[in-house]
Amino acid sequence: MKKQLTKGEIRRQQILSSAERLFCMHGYDNTTIDMILAELGCTKGSFYHHFTGKPHVLEEIANDRVRRSFERYKAQNYADNIAKLNGLLQHASPFQMYEADFLAVLMSLIIKKEFADIFYVVKLEGKKLFFHELIELLNALKEEEKAYWREEKIPSLMWEVHMGFILNCLSDVVDSFKGDESLENILFPQLSASRFMWQRLLDLPFGAVYISELSELVNIYERAFSSLNSMFPPHGLNIQTVIKASEKGGTL
Repeated sequence: MKKQLTKGEIRRQQILSSAERLFCMHGYDNTTIDMILAELGCTKGSFYHHFTGKPHVLEEIANDRVRRSFERYKAQNYADNIAKLNGLLQHASPFQMYEADFLAVLMSLIIKKEFADIFYVVKLEGKKLFFHELIELLNALKEEEKAYWREEKIPSLMWEVHMGFILNCLSDVVDSFKGDESLENILFPQLSASRFMWQRLLDLPFGAVYISELSELVNIYERAFSSLNSMFPPHGLNIQTVIKASEKGGTL
C-alpha cells in the first residue's frame, strides 16, 4: 500500500513541481521565488521551511529527475545485457527527449557557478542509483564472455568517462553558439570517442555500445535550443553576449 503523504510533503512537492515548470518555461535566472509562491498561493515561510533557497530547489528537481530516469530504466525489458548496458548509459544521462526542457535549463547555467554545483549533485545521485547496476551488469557480461578487463578500477573509470561525455557534450554545444558548426559535427566526435572507450577498455565487440543514436541526440539538442529561445525572448539567447558579460563579472 502506497504511503499517504503528509500536508508538509504535499506542499514540498507542489513547490518543486511549480518551480520545475517555471524553470523550464522562463529559465532558472528569470524565475523568482515570488513567482513560484504566487502560482501556489504559498507564503515565504512555507517555502523556507522546506528549502534554503532557489539553488536548493534546483538541486532537488535535478535529483528527482535522476530518480525518475532510474525508475524508467528499471521498468524496461531488454533483449540482452548489451542492450541493457546501452539502456543504462542512456538513462544515466539527460540526453532523452523528455529531458530536453530541463537540458535547456542546464545549458543556460553552464557558464555560471550554479552549473558546477548542480552537475556535482547530479553526478552523486546518478552514481548512487546507477553505479551498482553498472557493476552487476558488467560482471554479467564478463561471465557471458562478452566483456573483459583486468584492472579492478576499470568500471569506476568507465563511469567517469560517461560523466565526462555528458559534460563535454553540454560544453561543446554551448560553445557552438559562437559559430556556425552543425550539431552533427559537434556531437559526433564526443559520441564516437565515448563509444570507442567503452568498447576498447571493456573488450566489447565493435558496435556493441551506441549509448544514443546521433540523430536522436541532435533532435534532443534542437528541442533544447527551442526551449532556450523561449526562455530569453524576444530574440532568443545570445550566448556571445552572455559570455562577454560573464567575463566582465556580469550575470545572466
